[in-house]
This record gives sequence, C-alpha cells and structure tokens, in this order.
Amino acid sequence: MIGIGAGFLLERGGVIRHEVVAGLIKLEDFTIIKIAITAILTGFVGIQVLRAMGIVINKKPASVIWTIISWILLGMIIGFLSY
Repeated sequence: MIGIGAGFLLERGGVIRHEVVAGLIKLEDFTIIKIAITAILTGFVGIQVLRAMGIVINKKPASVIWTIISWILLGMIIGFLSY
C-alpha cells in the first residue's frame, strides 16, 4: 500500500514524466534529485527517531560501497529507460 501511495504521489507531482527524467540526465531539471534528497532525509530522521524509541535496533550498518554501487546502478537504469 505504501508503494502504491508513493507512486501515486510521484505521478501527481509529475516526476515520472519523460521530460523531467530527460532533463535530469541533461542536468537541466533537478526535480527528481530534490525529491530523492527529501525522501532520504525523511527516512534518516524517521529511523533515528525509531532507534531512539527502541523500536529499531540496527545490528549491522549498511556498507558504503554497496550503497554507492546501488545508486550508480539506479542512475544507469533511469538513464537507459528514459531514452
């Protein structure tokens, strides 16, 4: 349900339009980056609050290398699918 809601909001915001994705690849439109940074910061704050409340226990932090690799792959996929 959360994925459907997130997809609906992204569609209503116009983020998934071809022009916006192509504009990001051409470094002309940074709407997607703004939304991604907002989502990352919101998730970070949410996890920190849940951790402080004792609801989330992080036993093994994510590897920085795998995070960078996943972002590179995501960028390549977005670039490939936008053309």
